Amino acid sequence: MNLNLVSIIGRLTARPVLKDITSGSVCNLSVAVNGLPNKQTGVRPVDYIPVSVFGKQAISCATHLVSGQEVSVEGRMHFRKQKIGDKNIPVAEVIASHVEFGAKPKAAMAQAAA
Repeated sequence: MNLNLVSIIGRLTARPVLKDITSGSVCNLSVAVNGLPNKQTGVRPVDYIPVSVFGKQAISCATHLVSGQEVSVEGRMHFRKQKIGDKNIPVAEVIASHVEFGAKPKAAMAQAAA
């Protein structure tokens, strides 16, 4: 059996970017996810995972999400090559099928209340 399923929970590293493409809308996110602590140092490494959201959900993400906000993303891994200069660089990203919005950072909540 083959299964391509990804589930991540983390915080947005920047404001989502919405783009219009021929088949609709796409919203690009970058999610910071903590790894397991290093046994010797106790430091938790951080991975920055690119996520693409399509359709109506993309518009909702671009409208409501802010930098630093918690998100839960379910989807699948997608691998492609991106041309940079004269080289094709392999890129991995998550194609989201479901995005849940979590707590906003304190600064964003204070601005919304003002």
